[in-house]
Amino acid sequence: MVDDKGSCFLTIDVGTEGTKSAIIDEFGYVLGMSYYEYKLEVPSPLWATQDPRVWWHAVKETVREAVISSKVDPDRIAAIGVCGQMHGPVPLSREGEILYYQPPLWCDKRNIQQCLWLKNKIDEREFLRITGNPITTAWTGLKIRWIKDNLPHVYEKTYKFLTPKDTIIYMLTGEFATDLSEASGSYLFDCERLEWSPTLAEILGIDLERMPKIFSSYDIVGEIKKDVARELYLKGGVPIIAGGGDFPCAVLGAGGIFDHLAIDIAGTSSLVAVSTEELKTDERLLNLHHVVGRRWILFNEIEAGLLKWFKESFAESEKVVATMLHRTTYQVLDEEASMVPIGSDGLIVFPHFIGERVLGRYNIKGGMIGLSLIHTRAHIYRALMESTAYELRRVLELIEGLTSVSARAVRLVGGGAVSPLLVSIRANVYGKRIELLKNYQGGLNGLAILCMLGLKFDGGSLSKILERVIHVANIIEPTKDHHEKYTAYYASYKKIYDLMGHFYENRGYNTGVLESD
Repeated sequence: MVDDKGSCFLTIDVGTEGTKSAIIDEFGYVLGMSYYEYKLEVPSPLWATQDPRVWWHAVKETVREAVISSKVDPDRIAAIGVCGQMHGPVPLSREGEILYYQPPLWCDKRNIQQCLWLKNKIDEREFLRITGNPITTAWTGLKIRWIKDNLPHVYEKTYKFLTPKDTIIYMLTGEFATDLSEASGSYLFDCERLEWSPTLAEILGIDLERMPKIFSSYDIVGEIKKDVARELYLKGGVPIIAGGGDFPCAVLGAGGIFDHLAIDIAGTSSLVAVSTEELKTDERLLNLHHVVGRRWILFNEIEAGLLKWFKESFAESEKVVATMLHRTTYQVLDEEASMVPIGSDGLIVFPHFIGERVLGRYNIKGGMIGLSLIHTRAHIYRALMESTAYELRRVLELIEGLTSVSARAVRLVGGGAVSPLLVSIRANVYGKRIELLKNYQGGLNGLAILCMLGLKFDGGSLSKILERVIHVANIIEPTKDHHEKYTAYYASYKKIYDLMGHFYENRGYNTGVLESD
């Protein structure tokens, strides 16, 4: 039992676009935070990768800055939690040497051939029943299989495959470990016994001894090494929990432990999820084990950094204006897009720049329909937001149909929560109330909750911890007229999507080059 009076927690989120670190107190308030941005590297079609050394550098920079800005005595930091982008296997030697500096990330699709190989090898419906998930390029197991097939020398030298956040935990502690949420997204996990599955490992041809030990997300896996602690302005011996995937932690950080509450996470990728007691399977939806209890998270996600792509590609003038006004570029873009009518004057953008996951059409690409001379950059920017909301509504409708539970509200967290335009669009497309939290950094908030559970704060009562940590700051209700307009646009979007999907499937578009007749 830890005396929780005045305690704080160091929370680290190793994301796809950057790393955030924050010092959070026992009431969920952020006392200091820092962000380090980096790029998603795309060296070849279908690839998406990052050098793990960039993550570690970002962690060191942000932790030091968060500690300094918080003005918190390091002695008050009771525990450390790490979450991060999921599914990207980093091969490490027994000594902790990184063996491959271009690991396939969650949005990498270089393993399409491995997916096809698996589809031809097994009954997909039986595989869905066993794993809780359809076959997708995103899950860890088939990425490891790609490494085995294409880099056999790396595979043979690998002692353990660790995901991004587990790689950082190793750097901090020297321990090889993972958690239930990450393990459940691997195709190597027994969903009933909650352990690695020899049967699935045999199907994929992967050696289970190369996988780390599985912990509950709030289990303490080790302590920060003394030399690392000094480098990060921390005291030695601080316990570190197993943590979890970024979005399962964000679901917890938003209070997502009830099936009547949907969680919308507006980050690099956008997703909508509902927590369920029982594993519910559907070929159009995905499941991950929750970071608390014996619960599951039913979800699907879309896109990867499209608003950032737009900002970097088309918003040079807005960057200048933002600098002059001491605002962010996104704030300037939002103001411009807010002047565009609902439906973006008929412009529809398809947000599948790196393929599509909801309906399993990985070959489909992004596109724009209805573009005319009246359309401006602001139209495209708003249409990107709207199309993302259409896809998320499709996911939520699938979840509600499968669970027979209609979400009474949608709680939105992540960077998108600071955009009034994005929040308004989501509320009106869903036709549901949006709840915003005082601490919109869902993943970091979730880590603080897990740290408290691991240290038995409030007697280890999750409900008591949630009650004092989660604070609803604002509620946005949908407008009936706007919802009806968006519902009409949503219907058009789905019809055009089907036509686009058939085009890409029939033309065999999968590597960026259309096959000739």
